[in-house]
Amino acid sequence: MNVPLALAFLFAVGAILGWCIEFLFRNLISHKGPRGKYFINPGFCQGPWLPIYGIGVSFMFIISEVVSGWMEGKPQGLVIAAVIVVVMIVMTLLELIGGTFLLDVLNMRLWDYRERWGNYRGITCPLFTAIWGALGGVYFTFLHMIFYHWLEWFSQNLAFAFFVGLFYGVFVLDLLYSAGKAATIKEFGDSHDMVIQYELLKEELAKRRKEQHEKFKFLNQAAQDGSIRKALEETAEKVKETKKHYRKNSRKKNGKAN
Repeated sequence: MNVPLALAFLFAVGAILGWCIEFLFRNLISHKGPRGKYFINPGFCQGPWLPIYGIGVSFMFIISEVVSGWMEGKPQGLVIAAVIVVVMIVMTLLELIGGTFLLDVLNMRLWDYRERWGNYRGITCPLFTAIWGALGGVYFTFLHMIFYHWLEWFSQNLAFAFFVGLFYGVFVLDLLYSAGKAATIKEFGDSHDMVIQYELLKEELAKRRKEQHEKFKFLNQAAQDGSIRKALEETAEKVKETKKHYRKNSRKKNGKAN
């Protein structure tokens, strides 16, 4: 099995499936606030893929292979427990590294656990560490062999690698565009000394597109930057309100503790 090609395939499959799951949940199951009025792209990129899920599936596959090989001959329950623990550690570290980079370098918050118990800077929290572990257990028990058979099929039908290459060609273009958007957000965050909550920004952009009946211009960076800058101004006000909310809750908790 060609390991780099196999991991490239896993990343692509995981990223696309993860986007589909998030899109369905956010837009068809969870209808809170603006999501009940218009569709929201669940990712930072423009295309139908979420890199964090691609990374997650790739790591879960590697962890499952390594742990099951290392613990060959051990009881199945013990192997599953080991996989769960390793997945919890690895995925929490990925969240910590990625979230810290986004906050401290790009002035951006893609996810927010600040209202969760035991959270660290809103980047990690015990609940989602446990969720990652549960997903690792489910993956190893029910999905690992399915993905393994997919990889076996893929290794015997390398003509399909053309489509994987096509995915990465479009994906790289999307990343380049998204990097420009990230630079705009970072510049705004630096000038206003604040971290932008990307969920709020996406909702503001979706609202503006609906109100103005604008079609997304994939190659028109200047037009999109103008739209982003206007939305950032509105998002900044929402971020300030969110900060007040957290300060108020913090004071209440401290008052109860005292």
